[in-house]
Amino acid sequence: MVNGPDDVFVERRGNIERVNFVFRDAEHLMQALLDLLLPLGDQVDYDRPHINVVLPEGRQLSAILPPVSEGSAVFIIRSTGGQAITSQDLVRFGTLTPDLAEFLRACVIARVNILVSGGIGSARMTLLNVLCGFVPGDERIVVVNHLPAFPMQQEHVVLLQVQPQHAQGPRGATTSELIDASSTLRPDRLVVSDLTGDEAYTLIQVINAGHDGTLSTIFARSTADALGRLEALCLNAQPNAPVVTHRYQIASAFDLIVHQERMRDGSRKITQISEVLGIENGQFVFQDIFRWEQTGYVGGRVVGGVQPTSIMPHIMDQIEATGIRFPPSLFGIQDQPARRWWSRLFRGGAQ
Repeated sequence: MVNGPDDVFVERRGNIERVNFVFRDAEHLMQALLDLLLPLGDQVDYDRPHINVVLPEGRQLSAILPPVSEGSAVFIIRSTGGQAITSQDLVRFGTLTPDLAEFLRACVIARVNILVSGGIGSARMTLLNVLCGFVPGDERIVVVNHLPAFPMQQEHVVLLQVQPQHAQGPRGATTSELIDASSTLRPDRLVVSDLTGDEAYTLIQVINAGHDGTLSTIFARSTADALGRLEALCLNAQPNAPVVTHRYQIASAFDLIVHQERMRDGSRKITQISEVLGIENGQFVFQDIFRWEQTGYVGGRVVGGVQPTSIMPHIMDQIEATGIRFPPSLFGIQDQPARRWWSRLFRGGAQ
């Protein structure tokens, strides 16, 4: 992170630290930035004050140029790392527990449609890539991404990267266009990163056309906020459609929302896993299956854990159809037979 000639920072293990490196002056900083951008040629539109590109080695560079940035150029480089992050890594980092990892693995195998939500810096894409790692190796994955994807373990992967329109380059390719194109490539799995525009509506139509097992991400502050943001994006894409129509389509598309946050100590935690049940009286109906509970803040570290809410998720029928079983205690349930009978009765009545 370069804020100016004398202000250079780096994030290590979630903590932002100043580094012992400076540029001679604003001109030296600008020249270093131009050297980084040089291999991209006419992909860079220097007439715009904001530059957001992917460097040849796969790192993302975002820069703001003077006079919008006062004094000197400002830029940040995000590295995707050299190898795939696994669920074991996330357990070691404290992002999730082994039980949660197994539950999410079962959801992916059962072709549950999952939306990963989180704020800036919450490592949504890292979690998305870990979920992709649970996809069986004989399935064809089509990825629509704004950036080069993290290294993926599967061999049968098609990567489609969004291409912005540049003043001096060829016509770009939008996320919506690539989602439409991906549906013709016979994907067993469709993976789309960061829904921020009309592509949210496009993806929901594709999912509801029969593409189950889809994985995607969205910027949001909670699982409830993720549903609200999806609704807003769909309304922006199709403003003449009734709100309740968009809600029905969203609730039909996504089964599970996994929310991840960057905590005050810099660590990333899964803080909420919610199941989308449908629409009742025109409103979204969803329930938390797991929820983060903080118990303290000791030695500069967040203390707490993800706790079950004593609710058996409806998607367990879908998971058990694959032959995977979990003890009721995973969900904080003791009287499993009665709970499952009530769950099926409720679901049948809702239909």
